[in-house]
Amino acid sequence: MSRHMKTFNAPKFYKVSSKSRPWIVKPLPGPHKKDQSIPLAVLLRDILKMCDNLKDAKKILNSGEVFVDG
Repeated sequence: MSRHMKTFNAPKFYKVSSKSRPWIVKPLPGPHKKDQSIPLAVLLRDILKMCDNLKDAKKILNSGEVFVDG
C-alpha cells in the first residue's frame, strides 16, 4: 500500500494547492472514513504552517510536542 498520493487527488478540505508540491501524505484513518480524516503531517505543514517540509513535521510529531485528544 502506498503511503503517499498526488496533491491533485487530495480532498478539497485539505486546503492544499495542487501546484505547491507534487506529493502529499496519504491518510491512514483506521476504522474511520478516509474522506473525513487528515494526516497530522499535512495539518502541521500545509494548514498550520508550523514547518516547511515533511522531515520537520516528523521531528515535531516524534518529539512529543503534539497532543491528540480523541
